Amino acid sequence: MAAKGRKAEGKPLGKPLGKPLGKPSGKAGAAGSAPAGAKFKIIHDVPTCIGCGACAAVSSNWVMKGEKAKVKVMLLGKLGDNIDAAESCPVTCIHIVDLQKNKKLI
Repeated sequence: MAAKGRKAEGKPLGKPLGKPLGKPSGKAGAAGSAPAGAKFKIIHDVPTCIGCGACAAVSSNWVMKGEKAKVKVMLLGKLGDNIDAAESCPVTCIHIVDLQKNKKLI
């Protein structure tokens, strides 16, 4: 689904996102599937992010890019300090999903 034509509060969201990834083949690392060893997925709700930097202050997997935070690695084998990042977020825009149980942790 391309972003072309979408608007938020009357403002264009930017350039189209590019070509669709295609159908997942079921192989690790294929388009649409998690790489081998990935147990957790980090989801960052960027429009909700207020750019306070709390996540980047407590986790080495988070950095500030302009006025918003950015996650470095989204698919992880171990959570590390990403739990701390999610719990420190004042607007709860960081979510963690257990891919093996298909369950949202935070």
